Amino acid sequence: HRRIINTLGVQLNRARRPAVALEYLDAQAGWAPMGSRPTFESVTRGTFGPQHSRFSPAEILHVGMLIGEALAELHSLGVVHGDVYAHNVMARAQRSLTTRAEIKLGDFGTAMRITPALGPRMRAWDMRAFALLLDDLLLHSRNASHHNPQLRRELVELKDAVLSEEDLEGDRASME
Repeated sequence: HRRIINTLGVQLNRARRPAVALEYLDAQAGWAPMGSRPTFESVTRGTFGPQHSRFSPAEILHVGMLIGEALAELHSLGVVHGDVYAHNVMARAQRSLTTRAEIKLGDFGTAMRITPALGPRMRAWDMRAFALLLDDLLLHSRNASHHNPQLRRELVELKDAVLSEEDLEGDRASME
């Protein structure tokens, strides 16, 4: 899938250590993680470095659409990512993260198969993380007065709706 860092090969021979070969995203070609790993202070929230520190509403929309696309593909394949943070999103952009930017979701170290018993809950975990990623981007947005304030409001509503749906899915799963 175009929005997921591709797996090129898997080594599962018992005589050797397991290994996975992934698509190489070259920093010289402009690829960089959107964020840094969470710190003890930020705990579960994304942190952002100098390359991607402030985002316009259009950039947040573009990144959100592409990561949402990647998660939908994973979920359709019966897999949850398990670690949807800015530091696991690779970006290649000319000047901004809008329509020309390439975005890929990576780091599948906590990915797992969706089980029948926990399927709705597992997908809800990914969706909650996705909503928190949107929230992190919104917290680091550029001054809204210079950009489209209506789009920013709609992004906040989308984030809130995803969190609300996640809560509903969790409630439904716990009732079963």
